[in-house]
Amino acid sequence: MPCGKNNRWQVRKGDIERGLEEADLVLQETYTSQMTEHVSIEPHVAIAMIDPQGMLLIYSALQGPFGRATDIAYILNRPLSKVRIIVPAVGGGFGGKNDTTIEPHVALLALKTGRPVKWRWTRQEEFLCSSVRHPFIMRHEIGLKKDGMITAKRVSAIADIGAYCISSPLVIDKHVALSTGTVPRPSRLGGRLFGLHQ
Repeated sequence: MPCGKNNRWQVRKGDIERGLEEADLVLQETYTSQMTEHVSIEPHVAIAMIDPQGMLLIYSALQGPFGRATDIAYILNRPLSKVRIIVPAVGGGFGGKNDTTIEPHVALLALKTGRPVKWRWTRQEEFLCSSVRHPFIMRHEIGLKKDGMITAKRVSAIADIGAYCISSPLVIDKHVALSTGTVPRPSRLGGRLFGLHQ
């Protein structure tokens, strides 16, 4: 899901307006969350080398190695069959190691020098360069009967993706998909990504 002009995801189920009209009580609230650095114990670290068969091997403590291998193959204009990412035990990620960060750099240096290359971010580099958890503005509207039965739920969300759009579409997609919870009633949910560069 690329970021572009139409970064809008919607899930619709049933007649939301009718569900709200049938409710005895309609609650509306807006919630916000702030940008958060994941601060896993282990910082980003990667080692790249070329094996005797010409395979680019990257050892990296990251999440989502298959997506990152695709990114690296594209960045380096190299066949995906010639890129292998090996993930050892990860010292925490919490979603903060889903993006391609230092891997292309060590890969390029290994290809250019023919030698193994290692890069480990300092804590300061983590704060300056890594992706963060998106700040959200979420508006919830829920229709309820006196007995507690939910008649309808409407959620809209805006995520501030900042200057980067690597895993942001997946984050908003998951947010939209999971916001209904277990509500079997009419619901309409929507999410939109905005790059609010500060």
